[in-house]
Amino acid sequence: MSASNLTYVSRPMPKLYQISPAEGPARGGWPMFLKVSGFMSTQSSGASGLKIRIGGVACPVLETSLSGDGASLMFIVSTTAPPLPAGTHDVVVFEENADGEVSMASGLVQFAEQMSLAITEVWPLEFNGAAATTVTVGLSELAPSIRLSDIDVLVDGEFCKVTELVRHSTTQSV
Repeated sequence: MSASNLTYVSRPMPKLYQISPAEGPARGGWPMFLKVSGFMSTQSSGASGLKIRIGGVACPVLETSLSGDGASLMFIVSTTAPPLPAGTHDVVVFEENADGEVSMASGLVQFAEQMSLAITEVWPLEFNGAAATTVTVGLSELAPSIRLSDIDVLVDGEFCKVTELVRHSTTQSV
């Protein structure tokens, strides 16, 4: 067979560009978004052949969406973080073709036992301690994965009922 009868196919190298968020609570259950490119299934079938493992645990591919322009197409793949011990864990995105060849890309994610927050405001600053007083507490660094049930508030050593979680987005114009 001569070299002129051979066809060479250039395959892009799979890449995991971004893991968002890159840190979350060890209890798991928080949404994760992975920005990937270079997988064969992303070229033809909308990333349907991708699989995800976080800390060795298989995670579902919940949704995929296309990102970028014609020159550099990437897929945003969403999944849910599994419960894992606190620490750093591998995130592996992979696919297996019909010939059994595996393509993969990996990154790291941090699982924290407890997430620390800073109080940015308390309103009102004074109250008489009467029952059913509503107090607003502002927090910094509140991860998107935090739910109402994840928050405990103590005042003078007593747990308070948390009734609402409101997220505010701030943008700054330059």
